[in-house]
Amino acid sequence: MDKYGLKMLLRSIRSSLGRYLAILAIVALGVGFFAGLKSSQPAMQSTVDEYMRDNRMFDFQLMSSLGLTESDRAAFAQLDGVKYAEGAYGVDAMAAVGKTEEPYRFMSVTENVSVPLLVAGRMPETDGECLADAGAFSEKDIGKTVQLSEDNDADTLDMFTSRSYKIVGIAKSPRYISNDRGSTSLGSGSLKGFIILPAAAFNSEVYHEILLYCNFDGALFSSEYDTARDKLKPRIQQLLNRCGARRYETLRAETNAKLADAQLEINDGWDEYYANESSALSQINDGLAQIEAAEAEQPLETHYPVDKRKAYRTSLAAAKAAVNDYTLDDAALDATAETLKNALEDLKASKAENLALGKKATASSTHDDDYWGWNLSYLNDGQIRHESRQAGEYVGYSSETTPDVNHVEWVSIDLGEVRSVDNVVIYPPAAWSTESGWATACRRAFGYSFPPTAKIGRPS
Repeated sequence: MDKYGLKMLLRSIRSSLGRYLAILAIVALGVGFFAGLKSSQPAMQSTVDEYMRDNRMFDFQLMSSLGLTESDRAAFAQLDGVKYAEGAYGVDAMAAVGKTEEPYRFMSVTENVSVPLLVAGRMPETDGECLADAGAFSEKDIGKTVQLSEDNDADTLDMFTSRSYKIVGIAKSPRYISNDRGSTSLGSGSLKGFIILPAAAFNSEVYHEILLYCNFDGALFSSEYDTARDKLKPRIQQLLNRCGARRYETLRAETNAKLADAQLEINDGWDEYYANESSALSQINDGLAQIEAAEAEQPLETHYPVDKRKAYRTSLAAAKAAVNDYTLDDAALDATAETLKNALEDLKASKAENLALGKKATASSTHDDDYWGWNLSYLNDGQIRHESRQAGEYVGYSSETTPDVNHVEWVSIDLGEVRSVDNVVIYPPAAWSTESGWATACRRAFGYSFPPTAKIGRPS
C-alpha cells in the first residue's frame, strides 16, 4: 500500500472509529468461538470415548426376524476381535406408574455390554423388580410399581412373566446419550423412557438381539477405530446370515415334526371315528332291518296306532339320512340310533289286537269282482293293499254301485263274543287313497267313493 492509500485508510478509520471497533470485536469473538470449538473437539471425543468404554457400549447390535439363540451368541463370541457377546431382550409396551399410561422400552439387564449405570437405589434381585430411566424418574419414585396395561396386545403381554414390577433403582444407559428415547408405534409415538428388567422377567425362547463389544484399536471416532470396525463387519454379517438360515431350518424342522404329529393324531381320530361310526351305523342298520321287517309284516300294519307309526317313520327317515351324512360325529350317530331304537320299541309296545281280523262279515250289499279285486272277504283281512289283476289298483270291499251317491250302506263284523273296543280304524280302498283322474271320474259317474261319514255301534 502506498503512502496515499495508507493515509486514506487511517482517515476513514478516524471518521467511523465506533463502527470499526464493533466489526473488529465481532471478528475477534467469532475467531475465539471457532478456536474454542476446534480445541475442545478432542476433549469432547475423549469424554464420550471414556464414558462408552467404561459402560462397554456395544460396537455392533445384531437382530434377526427369527430371533437369535444361545448357540448364535456363542458363535459370535468366538470371532477374533470380539471381547463380549451378550444376548438381550427388548420390547415396547404401554405401562403406568400411577394413573397415566405411557409407552416405555422394556430392556433386559446386561452384565458385559451396554451396562446400565446405577444412579440411585440398587440393582434388581428378583424377577419382579426393575430399574427405571433416570431421565423420566427420580429417586422419589423408588418403591413405586410399573403396571403393564391390559390394552397391550396378547403377543406383547406374553413376552412378560409378570404384569407388574417394583422400581428398586434409578439408572442411566449408554444407549441413550440425549433426552430423546426414540419413537414407537404405541401411544403418542414417542417413548417416555426405558425400564430395565432381569432377563428372567422375559418369556422368550430366543434373544431379541445380540450385542457385541470389540477390542478395537484407537479411540472412538478415530480412523483407527473405523478401520478396525469396517474390517470386522463383513465377517459378522456373514455369520449373522448363517445363523438366520440355521434358525429357519430349525423352525422348519420343528414345524414339520409338529405337523407330522398332528397328522398322526388326525389319523388316529379318523380311525376312532370310523370305528365308532361303524358301531353306530350298525345299530342304525339293525334298527332299519327290524322296522323294515315290521313294515313287511303287512297284516300287522293296522295293529299300530297312527301316532306311533308316524313317530317311527320319522325316526326311520332321520336314520336313513344319518347313514349318508358323514359330517355327523359319534354323539350324533349314537343319538340317532338310540332314537330309532326307542321309536321301534314304542311301536311294538303299542301293538293292539285286531279283533275283527278274519271274523264273519256281512254287509247291506257287496260288489264282488275277482278281476278288479273287490270282495267282502277283503273287508277285515288286515291287508291295506292286495295283489289284483290290475297291480293292486282297485282292491278292498265295495258295496253295490249306484248312481245315487246319497244313500246308506252298512257292514257288520261278528266278533263271536262281547269284547271291549278301544279304537276302530277304517282304511279306504287303495284306489281311493289318492284322487287320481280315473277315480274322480268313477266317483262322479257311478258313485264310487269312500263314505264321507260313518257311525260305529252295535247292531240293533
